[in-house]
Amino acid sequence: MTETALAIYKDFALISDQGIMGDMSPEEMDEMMEDIGNLPSSYARIKIPAGGALQFEIPNADQPDNPDYAQELTGVILYHHPANAYWADADSATGGTPPDCASSDGRTGVPAPDSGLPGGACAECPLNVMGSGEGGRGKACKNMHQIYILRSGEIVPVVLSLPPTSLKAFGTFVRAAFLARRQRTSAAVASITLKRVESGGNKYSVAAFRVAGWLPQEQAEETKRMAQALRATVRGEAATPGA
Repeated sequence: MTETALAIYKDFALISDQGIMGDMSPEEMDEMMEDIGNLPSSYARIKIPAGGALQFEIPNADQPDNPDYAQELTGVILYHHPANAYWADADSATGGTPPDCASSDGRTGVPAPDSGLPGGACAECPLNVMGSGEGGRGKACKNMHQIYILRSGEIVPVVLSLPPTSLKAFGTFVRAAFLARRQRTSAAVASITLKRVESGGNKYSVAAFRVAGWLPQEQAEETKRMAQALRATVRGEAATPGA
């Protein structure tokens, strides 16, 4: 990729660019990210809002009780992966109740203690087939996608959780914007907004994606390294029981 071929995003601030790293080496930064990644709920999490709302609620580390709100979420997609969750009581899915069975990689389900569920391969689970949902619609198991987004001026990514209704848009975006160009998602700054959809009298929000611009080569190499470290951390966490 040449800088004249695609629009270059020049305003993205990497911590290493700003000299904020102090005397930390890249290896020490990787170790710090790994240590943070092994802590439960260490990533700030953002969800697609309910009811057709068009603003993201973004956690504020300085004021946890006063989140920020934004119509657009921008940053570098360092990593993304599927995730599944099943609640025996469907109403519990929106109430913060832990799922009765969950998969952090979209492949192997881990049941909650005393749930009575077998867990195992998601591809073979009867709760993960079309028609298993309430009223014979959709799936009983909720298929999601976790996107790790590094925002400008930050070192730890936030995690955007995509519900089933936004999966097609994200898949189309990755294929058209990155795979078709043989580029990594970490090579560009992505812009994510929300659009309201109405179906059967119900309103809900769907994520919309576009490339805001491509990182200069030097920054792209740095985010590639960060993406590789994050991928190893997240995959290691998923492979560790109880992590």
